[in-house]
Amino acid sequence: MPVSTNGASPAPGAGGSGANAPGAAGVELVFNCFERTIGLVTSTPVLTDLAKALAYPFARRTLLVNNVADPGRWSADLDRLVAEGAVDRWLSVADELPAALATTGLRPRDIRHRRHWTDFGLVTVALPGPPYVCYCDPEIEFTVPGDWIGPAIELMQRDRSVAVANPRWAHGPPPEERADERVGEFLVGYGFTDQIFLLDRREFAAPIYRSRVPVSLRSPASLRYPGAADSFVFEMRVDAYMRTRRRRRATHTTVTYAHARPDGSSYRPAGLGAGLGRLRNLVVLKLLVELHRRSPRLRLHGLLGERS
Repeated sequence: MPVSTNGASPAPGAGGSGANAPGAAGVELVFNCFERTIGLVTSTPVLTDLAKALAYPFARRTLLVNNVADPGRWSADLDRLVAEGAVDRWLSVADELPAALATTGLRPRDIRHRRHWTDFGLVTVALPGPPYVCYCDPEIEFTVPGDWIGPAIELMQRDRSVAVANPRWAHGPPPEERADERVGEFLVGYGFTDQIFLLDRREFAAPIYRSRVPVSLRSPASLRYPGAADSFVFEMRVDAYMRTRRRRRATHTTVTYAHARPDGSSYRPAGLGAGLGRLRNLVVLKLLVELHRRSPRLRLHGLLGERS
């Protein structure tokens, strides 16, 4: 059974004395493991190392366990992580999902396609806990560690247009290409990644993930995500919400991470329908790039280059 230590002191190595640290906002750090990564998190110090690299006094650290074929096999190892202070608790995504769906206004059938690309995200934002949550994929490695969370919260509280934040990514298009402006030590623009993110639960633990208008029409730019050919996964739903509401992302310019699967290589279109859907999306995205639309819903690139 999942172990919960609600109200316990932060685990050792959390970077401080949790929510009681002077000036520190309450932030929960959430990890998620699958069948592919549960061995990594239970046999190596990766969770402790990542928490240290984040360098923030977290109020609580939680490990989500998702899509594991034989959960009972891992119970003792997961309990040991709690006993040793690597995390404060571990929870089953399957157990927490019904409450998360109710909170976010979604139904099981809404996430039936590529369910495990979405369920962990909904549970992360919907769990009762500190107002802010930082989600971190265990397959991340910080090439330049440091505290980006404290400055990000300060920016989010100062500039209400900024809804999420993340460190700089090491692979793929440079963050400057996606940014609209520089604000201190951040690049601010549109976009979202489910590899690592910081957000305010008071906004995202809400029924904001459904609309009568399909995501593909409401925010065509959100079709760029892997899996968009046959499903509306968590990061696509968040991205579409943010673009339609003009809610922006802040990317730290210095703290940098790399991911073991930076290009969405785990995605494989399944069947003719998904293959055709992917081709359709590629055509739409190419048109958007060529049209150079300024609306956040219709553009892939930021405006920073145009202003420099």
